[in-house]
Amino acid sequence: MKEERKICCAAQGAIEYILLLLLLAAAAFLALRISGLSVEEAYHKAVSGFRSTATPTPGQTSATPTQTATVTPTVSMLETVTVTPTGIVPKPVETEPKPIQTQPPEQKVYVYDDFQDLSQWVSIYGKNDWKIEGGWLVADSRGDQRLMNTAKLPDDYTVTVNQVQLIDGNGFGIMFRLNPNGNSYAGYAFQVDPGYGYKLLFRRFDKNGTELGKPLVTGNAPAAFGWNTPHKISVSVKGDTFKAYIDDSLVLTAKDGTYTSGGAGLRTWDSAKVKFDGFYVTPPMD
Repeated sequence: MKEERKICCAAQGAIEYILLLLLLAAAAFLALRISGLSVEEAYHKAVSGFRSTATPTPGQTSATPTQTATVTPTVSMLETVTVTPTGIVPKPVETEPKPIQTQPPEQKVYVYDDFQDLSQWVSIYGKNDWKIEGGWLVADSRGDQRLMNTAKLPDDYTVTVNQVQLIDGNGFGIMFRLNPNGNSYAGYAFQVDPGYGYKLLFRRFDKNGTELGKPLVTGNAPAAFGWNTPHKISVSVKGDTFKAYIDDSLVLTAKDGTYTSGGAGLRTWDSAKVKFDGFYVTPPMD
C-alpha cells in the first residue's frame, strides 16, 4: 500500500510539474505575441545575444560597436498607434510638406526688349536714325524722331527704360498711349528736357503727332541730378493720371483724359545723342 501511495504521489508531482511548464510556456508565448515577435525571431535573438557575449578566442579582440548618425527625413512624419491582435504597432503616416517660397512671385511683363535688334519697333515720326550698338539703342541725328514699340498694350501700364543716358543735346522723352492720327501718332510723352530751361515735363501730341505749344505740366529735377549721367526712367499711367519716376523716386505728376489707351515708345529731338538700354512694360504702379 505504501509503495502504491509513493508511486501515486510521484505521478501527481510529475503532472503538476508538466502543468507548471505548460503554464510558463503559455505565458512566454503570450508575451511574444504581445511584443509582436514570433518564436523563430525570439530564438534568433537569443542565439545572436549569446554569440555577442561569447568570450573571444585568442588573437581576437572584442570590437566596440560603432554608433552611426541617423538622418532625419525632410518629409514630416506623424506617428499613429494601431491596436492589432498581436499587440500595439506604431504606423508612420506621411503628411504633405508645405512648399517653401524662395522668392516672391515675378511681376507680369507685357513687353521686354534688351535691344539686340529693332524687330519690335517701328518709326512713326521724323528721320529713322536709330541703331543698335553693343546692346544699346542709340539715337544720333538732327531733328525730331520717334520710335514706337509694336506690342498691343492694356489701357493702364508702366513703361520703364532701365538705363537712359543723354550724351549730348537737348533731351529725350518716354512716350505712351500712342494712337494713329493722320500721318503720325497722337499721345503723350514724359521728357527730360534741358533745352526747356532744364525742366522735367509732360507733353501731349495731337493731330499728325504735333505737340501742344505748352506742356501739360513742368517740374524741377531732383537735387544734384546729373543731366548727362545714366538714369532709370519709369512712367506709370492709370486712368487720367500720369506719374514719372527717376531712379525709382516720384518726380512729376500730370492729369489728362484725352487719350485713354495706346502704345509706348521713345523720342529725341534737335541734335540730341541718347543711349537706351532695357525697355519693358509692366502693370501700373499703385
